[in-house]
Amino acid sequence: MVYLESYAPDGFHTLTVLALLVVAVVKAALLWLILRAPAPGRLDRREKALRRLLYLAVAYTVVLWLPIVLLPAVVDAAFQLVLWTAMDVLYLLVIRWRSPMLRTAAGRWTATTGPRSAT
Repeated sequence: MVYLESYAPDGFHTLTVLALLVVAVVKAALLWLILRAPAPGRLDRREKALRRLLYLAVAYTVVLWLPIVLLPAVVDAAFQLVLWTAMDVLYLLVIRWRSPMLRTAAGRWTATTGPRSAT
């Protein structure tokens, strides 16, 4: 908890905690959609690329941060920006609005006509 005290010595505001909880739930839902057992058949190139980037993000968190920390901070920032931007874009391309929860959240579902096209 000492680590968190350097960011919020007086504690977090309720609104901040709620926002972080919402973000955590959305991120967990996206990870579940990507990391669950794959559907039968081959993965397409986007799915393969996203899985590799997720593995790279885990490897960075576990071990790759040590050699990268020896480089200038701008290199680390650029690496993380490219990594996370690519992962975010691939999340959206791979999911393709298959989840009813995501379609509802995005307003892509109507009661009478069903899902609208994502075009």
